[in-house]
Amino acid sequence: MRPIFQSVIVCAVFLMATPLSAATVHLKDGGEVNCEKVWQEKDTVVARINGDTISFPVDDVNLKRTFPAAKRPKITRKKKTESAKEPAKEELVIIDPDEEKRKDEQMEEYNRFVERLNRPAHKAKLAKRRKPE
Repeated sequence: MRPIFQSVIVCAVFLMATPLSAATVHLKDGGEVNCEKVWQEKDTVVARINGDTISFPVDDVNLKRTFPAAKRPKITRKKKTESAKEPAKEELVIIDPDEEKRKDEQMEEYNRFVERLNRPAHKAKLAKRRKPE
């Protein structure tokens, strides 16, 4: 029982000692850099390692291995169609009088709130709170 317990502890220590990296920058010379996050800007590849950022020239990085196609977001452009040029057709809208009344009440309540905020007495209170004494 004791050897099993010791092997579990050894495995746990090794797992905690290995860095948990989310990305890897693959260099053309065969080197690899483990990092937290990697992204590409114009003609550089930027990697974040322990909170610091390191830039690599695009010529030194194997882009196909660093940014595999499965992880790359697919960018598609919408094609303009003939229907996009047509004006929108008018739709029949049924107005609920109760809903309109509720909206009006909410707008009135909001306007009263804004009026209270704009009163000189309220502004003076706010100014006193903001000034350190």
